[in-house]
Amino acid sequence: MSLQAAIEIGVYSLLVPAAVAIAMFFGLGWLLPDGIAKRYCSGAALSLGVFVGFAVSPMAKALWPAQVWEWIPYLGLLAAFVAGLSLADGVTRLERWIVVILIATTAAWTIVPLWERLADARLTHVATLAAGISALAILLAPLADRIAGRAFTFSLMLAAAATALLIMSEWSEILGRSGALPAGALAGCGAALLIAKPGHTPRCLVLPYAIIVGCYAYLGVIYPQPPLTPLAVMPFAPLALWLCTVGPIRRFTGVRAIIAQAACVMVPLVIIAAILLSRSAGDEW
Repeated sequence: MSLQAAIEIGVYSLLVPAAVAIAMFFGLGWLLPDGIAKRYCSGAALSLGVFVGFAVSPMAKALWPAQVWEWIPYLGLLAAFVAGLSLADGVTRLERWIVVILIATTAAWTIVPLWERLADARLTHVATLAAGISALAILLAPLADRIAGRAFTFSLMLAAAATALLIMSEWSEILGRSGALPAGALAGCGAALLIAKPGHTPRCLVLPYAIIVGCYAYLGVIYPQPPLTPLAVMPFAPLALWLCTVGPIRRFTGVRAIIAQAACVMVPLVIIAAILLSRSAGDEW
């Protein structure tokens, strides 16, 4: 990777999304009524950080998507809007699940390519991707209430960053740069939560995260030949935080809790990365 490429990744894929996310978090908090702001700020900050970062980057040739992966920032905006609506008072858990499944299915139908080699299996791919996104969002949502908001957000950031790095190193720098956008935006969300007053729910991050990072991971799996199948598991790494809600770990506080939570997320990420890198080394040998 050239120095210019590294600078572009740092600026367009990390700094710009992070700055936009912080600005949108506090801007929406100032513009919207308190109850609505707490449902929308984090999710909107994530999705707008990804969208603006993509729109101003050298990767964006036009605002209207020409490739399937260029739809992902738009799907993130839709997911953030719907996630905020679904968190309104009076919406039941079943209704939220139905919303998640509908948005996940819409995203899967949009993202699965219309390739000839997928012609006979496209519906299977759509169903599998929709089921994976739905399961990820549904299982992450309760964690957002059990893990401190900042720790939860930075855990999502770690998974997004690891996904992007593996896509970049194992297949495509272009798609990897796009995959890094949610990592930058999530870093901005985490920084904003460090500064903001308590009360903002990270639940509104769950659906945009599952849609954006899940779709990037899926494309990172199917584009290369042979497929990078282990990559599909990367977005699920934050689910390891469930281990921090049971047994003696749940009583950890302060630095011990932070270390335990980071370890729970990092261990599966390192294992998956090792599997992919060892497979690449074996192919080269």
